[in-house]
Amino acid sequence: MSATTATLQVRRYINGERARAFAKELTPRQAQVLAFMREFFLENDQLPPVTVIAEHFGYRSAGAAQYYVDALVLMGKL
Repeated sequence: MSATTATLQVRRYINGERARAFAKELTPRQAQVLAFMREFFLENDQLPPVTVIAEHFGYRSAGAAQYYVDALVLMGKL
């Protein structure tokens, strides 16, 4: 993802309905995703692909998992 694309996504999240996802505290689902990513990293020495996160949590698309990953990155947790 280019810096320009990332900047546009950040603006969309902050200006749109998803701004609440970037609060200072993790939501319960964000905490679950972060815990899963940490566990996966400890077992595999790499972070899980978004497709693995999506499959683990039962999401229909990787985009749903990417939403949580983006939120964690913007919050400074990843």
